[in-house]
Amino acid sequence: MNKNKIPITKERNRDIILDENDIDRCIDKLGLSEYRKRIILRKLKQRKLIPLHYKHKKLSYILKVLGFAFGDASLNFIGKRHDGILGLSSKNPNDLEKIRRDIIKIGYTPSKVYVKKEGKYTTYKVHVNATSLLILLHALGAPIGDKTLRRYRVPNWIFNCALEQKKLFLAAFFGAELSKPEPRKDKPTLFASPQLEMAKELSMENSAKEFLEDITYLLREFEIESVIYRRRQVYIRKKDGRKTVRYILSIKSTPENLINLWEKIGYEYNEDRQNLTEYAVKYIRYKLKLIEKRKELAEKVKKLTLLGLKLARIRKILKITKEDERFVEEIYLKTKQGKQIPGIRLPRHVMNFTEFMKQCSKK
Repeated sequence: MNKNKIPITKERNRDIILDENDIDRCIDKLGLSEYRKRIILRKLKQRKLIPLHYKHKKLSYILKVLGFAFGDASLNFIGKRHDGILGLSSKNPNDLEKIRRDIIKIGYTPSKVYVKKEGKYTTYKVHVNATSLLILLHALGAPIGDKTLRRYRVPNWIFNCALEQKKLFLAAFFGAELSKPEPRKDKPTLFASPQLEMAKELSMENSAKEFLEDITYLLREFEIESVIYRRRQVYIRKKDGRKTVRYILSIKSTPENLINLWEKIGYEYNEDRQNLTEYAVKYIRYKLKLIEKRKELAEKVKKLTLLGLKLARIRKILKITKEDERFVEEIYLKTKQGKQIPGIRLPRHVMNFTEFMKQCSKK
């Protein structure tokens, strides 16, 4: 968790996030010339991007692009002139078109979406040749270069944003990095814990843990619980032989937790995963409704049993279906024996998530 967080107040929301002095210091740290500094500042002012405050009309777009920049995007200087370039990638060209539109709203002109094939894999790319945009994102906290070799945390100013603004940042980051809603292989009626993985060079592994702790802190504001753990294995990067470790943030897969994750945050710039969340939330609510019905049924069976009715009579009165026969018999016997009724479970033959989606798509 970041230190020195300022409480979210109406007064704080009117404060400046970034001004000309911040950009000035950022450029000096990067070692760019005074001439380039003047050009960068002029371009940011022309687009009215500085000063940047919490109620700035372009902040929502900046938050989303910034969140994605921590995931499937790269900030780099290229060529002899060290021009700044923002590179974006996705498996779905439609997702990149959405990012393009947001970048245009910020005031920049991205490239068209183009295809890049690497062996069996096809990815889609967009780049933005704009040093001033790179400087803006870096001054806001986005790392430049290879993220595995950089120390960084969730930008401190994010913690002072309104909840809806935090959602935009997290949703874009999750669209790039968080695993999709997916049923467990061993129990297809349950969801696997959504996870995101972060790799760091061995010498700076604490940076990964700290960054994920910051994400965990933000998630708690949405009533979402998560855990962080480190993979035991040390990995060797093929491209340079560096030793890396990986930390995992795993979101607890309780129904309430998953509903909060997928309804309150979701996946920005990831159409496929966002569509899956709609089915996933409906499926969880469908199962919760089944359990609630069973609880009501159990109470009715218990009440009639205590009145002295026989099992056959109870079945007839409540019009018990074949699917519920064993359940009703269990409740009846436990009540007769004076034993505690066990926790209510789903029916044995409840449809799994894949079957549920197929049924929904037919409607």
